[in-house]
Amino acid sequence: MSGGWDGFLDEGEHVLWQGRPDPGIEWRQMLSPTSLFGVVFTAFSLFWMGAAAAMIWGTGDAPGIFVLFPLFGLPFLLIGLFMMGGNVVWAAYLRRSTIYSVATRQVFIARDTGAGRTLEAIRIANITDIALEGGDPGTVRIDVARPLGFRTEKIDGPDGMGMARSKRSFRLARLPEAARVFSLIRDQQRALAEAAAREGGA
Repeated sequence: MSGGWDGFLDEGEHVLWQGRPDPGIEWRQMLSPTSLFGVVFTAFSLFWMGAAAAMIWGTGDAPGIFVLFPLFGLPFLLIGLFMMGGNVVWAAYLRRSTIYSVATRQVFIARDTGAGRTLEAIRIANITDIALEGGDPGTVRIDVARPLGFRTEKIDGPDGMGMARSKRSFRLARLPEAARVFSLIRDQQRALAEAAAREGGA
């Protein structure tokens, strides 16, 4: 989205920063708990398919559709392969088609994967938490308060009573200028809060 901002920006809003994430594969993610579980899941799927094939195909007299029974494990094998490393490769592919933008009131995540285009707009005023993770490239994680229907977490109040808060998390992953993007968003948070305070006190 290097151009054509009409209809996306508020009146008087302008873009402060725009860039692409590092498209490289995060090989360290191959050692994550998800990937290790994927190894076990894949091994079990292969074992099950092999045992089923030996039992069904080995006899040579399996009736009708039962000949296809060992193939029922194929979806589980594919899930295991995706967990083992396919998800890391897929994440790298998505980054290749992603553009991040920071405007004075919104953060945009635009993707064009060839199968379709998506644009997510995050209101900076709705950001409840922001964190900078990693080094260079780094990741900016953004939590946004949303209506019920998204993941909820329990927040303990000063009186010990809990309340449910709904939120959605976004990741501006593997940014070469992650620290700068983090600072820009924080600056805009403060600017918007100060503007709202002035309007409230007027």
